[in-house]
Amino acid sequence: MGRTGRYVVTVSLSLLTMLSTAQIVNEGRLCHWMALNNKTNKLYVSNMATANVSVIDTNSNRVIAAIAVGQRPEQIAADETANRIYVANGLDGTVSVIDGEQDAVVATVRVGRGPSGVAVHPARKRLYVANQADDNLSVVDTETNQVVGRIPTGDTPFAISVDAQNERAYVSNFKDGTVTIIDTAAERAVGTIETGPRPYGLALDPDHSLLYVTSFSSAAVAVVDTTANRLLGRLTVGPGPIGVTVDSDWARLYVANLQAQTVSVVDTEQMVVVGTVIGLMAPVCVQVRGRDHSFYVSNRSANVVSVIDPETGEFLANIPLAATPGGQWPAELPTD
Repeated sequence: MGRTGRYVVTVSLSLLTMLSTAQIVNEGRLCHWMALNNKTNKLYVSNMATANVSVIDTNSNRVIAAIAVGQRPEQIAADETANRIYVANGLDGTVSVIDGEQDAVVATVRVGRGPSGVAVHPARKRLYVANQADDNLSVVDTETNQVVGRIPTGDTPFAISVDAQNERAYVSNFKDGTVTIIDTAAERAVGTIETGPRPYGLALDPDHSLLYVTSFSSAAVAVVDTTANRLLGRLTVGPGPIGVTVDSDWARLYVANLQAQTVSVVDTEQMVVVGTVIGLMAPVCVQVRGRDHSFYVSNRSANVVSVIDPETGEFLANIPLAATPGGQWPAELPTD
């Protein structure tokens, strides 16, 4: 399918208009990370301040459920094979397990201190959880929902990405400026890659053996060759890059720049920024819908998920989030 070239998009039709309404007051608050199940066409969004997860039907772009989870829910992982959703609860030291058919919590797994990143290896029936305060990963058996091991990482592990085909997982270590390489068959660390200051989000492109790592404090994305395990270079994006996702079919990389309040669009064949989506409000996470390549962006300070046309960069929809009563979010994103 065709793709457009460079574009810059304004906020016409959307967040500023919607924020003037009462519709999103006291709704799901501080929306943060997301996980998309393309098989069920559901998008799951963690709301930190309200201790819940909003469920969006991507066919209608409407919230269809709000699921209470633990305190300060952070990153989310979807196991499309088992239709299970895993939510790291940062203050509880737990992971909530959601049945994607019922959209209800069916188990709670106690892991380590300050869990943040989660990633699934469906073939091995494993869930990996990054425990920021323990500098390790918890390894969870997804059949029993029991912790079966721990793997040391660097300082303050944040995000995880799994390459199931090559039996590797990658962990960003926020305070180390590194990524830890995990052998998922042996369940042990086998290497470290220096990526630059404050590595945050990860996006894996296994078809091209590339790993993209956002560097929160340097307005850049590190590009790593996962065959040679070496840094190839850095792409300059907007200030405060955090969430990142890759669309291999369209050769596109999307980077949520929290401080710039933009999303950078990168052509991964040319390795250049070809567009910038503006008019967002503290964007954190980006997810791509498989069937039409539109992408969803969580706006943390607006409690809204935006849907963006991948060819024009225009806003297709803005989805206000539902809420259930929950706890308070005690801190900002780490900056030092």
